[in-house]
Order: sequence, then structure tokens, then C-alpha cells
Amino acid sequence: ALVIVAAIAHFGTLTAYRRTAGAIGASTMPWTVVIVLPWVVFGLNLLAQFFVNAVGDSFLTVSALINLGFIGVQVLAVHQAMTSFDRACVGRQMAHSDRAELPSFMRVAR
Repeated sequence: ALVIVAAIAHFGTLTAYRRTAGAIGASTMPWTVVIVLPWVVFGLNLLAQFFVNAVGDSFLTVSALINLGFIGVQVLAVHQAMTSFDRACVGRQMAHSDRAELPSFMRVAR
């Protein structure tokens, strides 16, 4: 049950980042890759497990190397997603003309 809760929290957080990236004008494609790739790897590992059982342990090395490749793709996708997110945030910050001033609600004395 704890694994399911952790998976829901993980993918819920990634979905929130993806939604926020779309709202600020950043690319959502890297976030989609980050969300979908673990499911693809899980499915491929189930298929690989079948081949390991059918062929033998010689296929296990190939499966491990493929998993390392997917980890590299996952790291690259997270990097691209965060870079796109940061660029969009910096662009929005630079678009404000009063970023050095106090916000209006803080200037009002009560």
C-alpha cells in the first residue's frame, strides 16, 4: 500500500509540474516523457523477464544495459524539463516592470 501511495504522490507531483509548465508557457513535452517513461520501462522489463526465463541469463546483461540507457534518457528529460521551466520563469520575471518595487498590498499602511 505504501508503494502505491508513493507512486501516486510521485506521478501527481510530476503532473502538477507539467500543468504549471503549460500555464507559464514552458514546454510540456519533457514532462510528458518524465511521466510516461517509467511506465514504458516497467512494461519492457516485464517483457524482458519473459525472455530471461525463456532464453536464460545471457539476456540479463542486455536488459541491464537497456535499463541504463532509459535511466540516461530519464535524466536528460528531467534536465530539459527543468531548464524549460526555469527559462519560462525568468522570462516572466523580466516582463514585470516593477520587480524592484514593493507590491501594492505592502505599500498600503493600515
